[in-house]
Amino acid sequence: MQRTRFRHLRSALAAWTIALAVALGGRPARAQVVFQADGAVDLGYTATRLTPANSRRLYLDVRPALTVQFGSPRLTWRAGYLFAGSLTLDGTGSSAYSNQVSLALAAELSKRSTMTASGSITQGSTAFQLTQRAPDAGQADFRAPGNPDLVTATLAESFAWEASPNLRLGQGLLGSASAPQDALGRTSGAVTASASLDRLFVRDAVGALLRSGFAVLRPLAEGAAEARIVTNSLAGSWNHDFDPRWNAEVTAGVEQVIALTGSRATTIVPTGGLTARYLGDDSVVSLAVSQAAAANLQTGTESLNDEVVLRGAVSFDRIRQRQLGASAGFLRARPLGEVIPGAAATMGNAVQGDVGLVWGFSEVLLATARYSVAYQFGQGANLTPSLVHVALVGITIRYGNAPYLPPMPAIGRRVDGSDAVGFPAGGVREQ
Repeated sequence: MQRTRFRHLRSALAAWTIALAVALGGRPARAQVVFQADGAVDLGYTATRLTPANSRRLYLDVRPALTVQFGSPRLTWRAGYLFAGSLTLDGTGSSAYSNQVSLALAAELSKRSTMTASGSITQGSTAFQLTQRAPDAGQADFRAPGNPDLVTATLAESFAWEASPNLRLGQGLLGSASAPQDALGRTSGAVTASASLDRLFVRDAVGALLRSGFAVLRPLAEGAAEARIVTNSLAGSWNHDFDPRWNAEVTAGVEQVIALTGSRATTIVPTGGLTARYLGDDSVVSLAVSQAAAANLQTGTESLNDEVVLRGAVSFDRIRQRQLGASAGFLRARPLGEVIPGAAATMGNAVQGDVGLVWGFSEVLLATARYSVAYQFGQGANLTPSLVHVALVGITIRYGNAPYLPPMPAIGRRVDGSDAVGFPAGGVREQ
């Protein structure tokens, strides 16, 4: 089983190497370099309720950022850095700082194959972690008690190959790690590799998905030892385009969860989900319902998660960047038998909500407003409910050599591929 995981990892690394060699080997005809410098000043308010203790904080938040994007007919990459400093205004708490570094890459390897990859490292408070992600990309999750400052890292890679007009193969790799900022030795991490095969029809795609994951978890429960968890799942899928706007995808299968410590307990659970998507001219909406075993890195536990996530975004003016994004999610975590002894103490429910508005008055001046809420409850074992509100209102001064950053190329989820984001004109597919 370990050899299988190592083969997945070697395959992913090989795909990265081939992609860079092929993409960088091509001539950068009509290459475009876009840079964007932001200076955001926000008035922030954070309220935390961790029964019986409550805290409130009013602060000034300053976030300078720099993003550089290179685009050519076959290769696009984006690099960004953000620094956030908050100065308390009401005498509560203390000043704090946060950082985020991100990198994204997309390469068109041939007429029929595309690879994308992204990664980031984030350091900072709970308020920064909640508000730095896009408002339409929220995710319900469990936070460590006390909402400590964290250092997190993420990695995502995907590869799609059209083996024939009716056959598509895919490969993916997801990795993440999280640790308290003042206790990096308590890092929990997980990596998951996947492979998929789809048979395409006019409006339908029928296929199979195989996943294998490995996690090293350090539970918060007193007396709980470090856990090493292996998950393997096999599921069938059906993807259907109802019309040019509506799409739905259904998956169903089984998942095996194995603890490599203690008694090497094994649990078999059902897994699956339903996702409905709407793609409008200036709006995107999706609703996803799923059940799967998943690792929670902040609490260091593996659980069976039932999740509902609603996400949406609407653009009022793409040139001036006037847009509204929002998301809401509910997560219920249930114990996985005796896979991780003592971990049931951190099971429970989590609710998330995000809404953000950007209103550009010009290419240089933008007004922003953001609200995020995260609530977890019903965890038992004397763990009290935790509620966090974060609100930001401010302005952003933007300077760059283009009106806006072009979107990164992306592999679509619709059968007809109409939701994919293509490369600049002149790529391999047009030759």
